[in-house]
Amino acid sequence: MVESCHASCKMTALNRCTVNYYYYYYVCAQVLKDFPVEMQGDIAMHLHREVLALPIFSEASQGCLKAIAMQIKPMFCAPGEYVIHKADAINCIYFVCNGSLEILKDGMVVAILGE
Repeated sequence: MVESCHASCKMTALNRCTVNYYYYYYVCAQVLKDFPVEMQGDIAMHLHREVLALPIFSEASQGCLKAIAMQIKPMFCAPGEYVIHKADAINCIYFVCNGSLEILKDGMVVAILGE
């Protein structure tokens, strides 16, 4: 399915986000559950090595990194899409691995996170 999307879509930012989401959901999430738990952790560490290489995790043990990797859920956003709004209750941490994220206050950009 992913190959056909690549072949037939002009890869706009929204299309790229859609393909990335389906790649993760169908290939990674669905296939991973067929492997033994220990192997799932190793594969998850490989898939999420960008996040696990961040300085915040530098002192973590391999077991801790594996447990964190198993909980990572990639989020793909299109340009202009809001991730969170002021006063939203959040129950996770966001890491910007690719692209950038604008912080807005009263409609004005006050900071840019990421690349």
